[in-house]
Amino acid sequence: MSDKNKPIKKLMGYLATRDHSVKELRDKLSKNFSSEEIENAIDYANKSGFLIPPKELAEKIAKQLNSKGKGIRYINRYLYNKGLPEVKIDEELELLKARELIKKKFSKSEPNIKVFRFLYSKGYDRNIARQIAHE
Repeated sequence: MSDKNKPIKKLMGYLATRDHSVKELRDKLSKNFSSEEIENAIDYANKSGFLIPPKELAEKIAKQLNSKGKGIRYINRYLYNKGLPEVKIDEELELLKARELIKKKFSKSEPNIKVFRFLYSKGYDRNIARQIAHE
């Protein structure tokens, strides 16, 4: 294998395990390859259709994190760290997830502040956490 194809092969290995953002790929490849080699590999993957557009990838990841009960603040922080755009809050979904989480975690007699702090620490928006805590 020529040296020219090594970064492409490495990038494809990463994409074979899961979808990655361009930022993640740059970070991982920067440990072993020059910036020119990295950009060539990313260009190749992009032109070949192996990379998911950032907005689409952000929605896909947000959906996965929503199914795990993560709050919108957590999700958007996670996306930011991956170099992806934020997703908009779906207030109904946030309320539903928060209620389910509280139902599993607490009895009905928990103090409001304890419920609020728990939800806020899980990445829920302050207003959502406050609303659920006062129900």
